[in-house]
Amino acid sequence: MPLLRILMLLKIPRGVVMANKILKPSRYNYAGHLTNGTVLAVNFLTSAVLNMSRDDYNRLNAMSVTKEEEEVLSANGFYVAEDEDELAKVVALRNANNFSSSQVSFQILPTTLCNARCFYCYEEGFNPCSFDEKHENELVAFIERTMQAAQKLHITWFGGEPLLRPDFIERVSMRLMESADSRGIAFEGDVITNGSLVTDEVAKLLKRCRVRNAQITLDGTNEEYQRRKSYLDSSITLDDVLGSIERLLDNEIAVSVRLNMDKRNHEDLLSLIPLLGARFAQNDFFSAHVAPLYSLSADNFCYESEELAEAYKPILRAMIDAGLIRSLNGLPLNFNNASCCAQGINNFCISPEGFISKCDHLIGDPGDRIGSLSEGVAFNGSAAFWAQTSIPDQCRECVFLPTCQTGCYAGEKMGFGYGRCPYIKFIYEAVFDAASYLIERNM
Repeated sequence: MPLLRILMLLKIPRGVVMANKILKPSRYNYAGHLTNGTVLAVNFLTSAVLNMSRDDYNRLNAMSVTKEEEEVLSANGFYVAEDEDELAKVVALRNANNFSSSQVSFQILPTTLCNARCFYCYEEGFNPCSFDEKHENELVAFIERTMQAAQKLHITWFGGEPLLRPDFIERVSMRLMESADSRGIAFEGDVITNGSLVTDEVAKLLKRCRVRNAQITLDGTNEEYQRRKSYLDSSITLDDVLGSIERLLDNEIAVSVRLNMDKRNHEDLLSLIPLLGARFAQNDFFSAHVAPLYSLSADNFCYESEELAEAYKPILRAMIDAGLIRSLNGLPLNFNNASCCAQGINNFCISPEGFISKCDHLIGDPGDRIGSLSEGVAFNGSAAFWAQTSIPDQCRECVFLPTCQTGCYAGEKMGFGYGRCPYIKFIYEAVFDAASYLIERNM
């Protein structure tokens, strides 16, 4: 029998440590049948991927493999020692990440004001305000105190529309860069923006501020985009934002475009994807992904979990055709360890009024606050909620647990989306379809 073909290896090889051990298949193996008659198997704990014949897949499950194949399967997590408790391992890795002091992260809202009126924005009803000088000074002082034991400081500029306040971003960044550099602490940031305000000067400012990544949301071709964004300045077009993306890329700021999808713009996204591919697919700093919109109301324009796979099939194929997905690495096959940032003990969301919360979805909820810049952090009920280490019953037996790390607490608390579960759990039929399509194209 030929050696099973490895398509994706671990980023950090585990090494072969199973000598003289009785082995068993991992509980986190997951497989799908491809249209070419082969099987694609994923281990969600290690992110390793195998493409093999159906006979080889049956041999894997029956543990009827050669010694050489057994070593490969063990090194990549498809086989584990019979006495290994993989659930306990996932919990240990999750806790190690969530309670690590090596990095401190802050999601900072320079302002809750925005120049767009997206109908799906969860910040509707937030108090419109911006950082003043007092809170700005308190912010820098709080971050300097909190980062003292860290090796890395990460800032996410969020909003509102954060680029309404480039002056604030620059002042705070320069002060923190000086402080971090003097302590030997690595400093970098990213920005979540609608992209409409990225001039040449703003792009250069962000680069000076060590912003490495920008996330920009697009909703369709120009007419649909303008309708959904509903900018206060109605002259802003999709092409303006595509120009902003180019300016960011020219400054070596990676751009991740989030394509928000619901039933009303699905076809329009299929028209937008080729335009993005033609303009940006060859730029290694550019990426795109599609995310379903969620609704807190009874509106039926959002996809139910059981509808997602069929919706994603043409989307992923279009992204492959456009060159936006060129290999299996572009598919959510290795999405492991995606722990909710709010569960991190050293992750904080800061509002312009100086309130500290854990989750940006709940930053407007006074009940979710864990303190303020002036008074510091208290380990109150909200902090205890986010620091919990227990695994919900519905997650304990789920094969997707390593990919979502118990999922989104805010989704469950607020009743949006698919509860705790990430949408990728429901699109694997489409992912395997895309993998088939990709493999056939590359043969």
